[in-house]
Amino acid sequence: MMEVRSSRIECLDGLRALAAIWVLIGHCLLLTGWRIPVLGEPDLGVDLFIMLSGFLMVFHYQLRQDKEPWQKAGNLAEILDPSLFQDSAAVLCHAFHCPGARTLSLPVQDGHR
Repeated sequence: MMEVRSSRIECLDGLRALAAIWVLIGHCLLLTGWRIPVLGEPDLGVDLFIMLSGFLMVFHYQLRQDKEPWQKAGNLAEILDPSLFQDSAAVLCHAFHCPGARTLSLPVQDGHR
């Protein structure tokens, strides 16, 4: 049986997931007024997430460059398909809306949530 080799870099995918969680927790802490060192700085998590996402996009682009060149008209049309952006936006809004709604529903005490 042939072994299928994955092009994923699991450790960087995991680190990117941790950065996304860091951003979510950091924003919740900002909304609630609680202070936790490092986690309360979501801007650092955003920087890490964007840097890792950019690296992984370029990495996968270079892996697929021979099979799927961007210069080929059909590939660019698939990438710019508006329905793909709508699906991604719906998933992201749903994923981050639920925790945000719970945070905003906390009772206000002493001017802080």
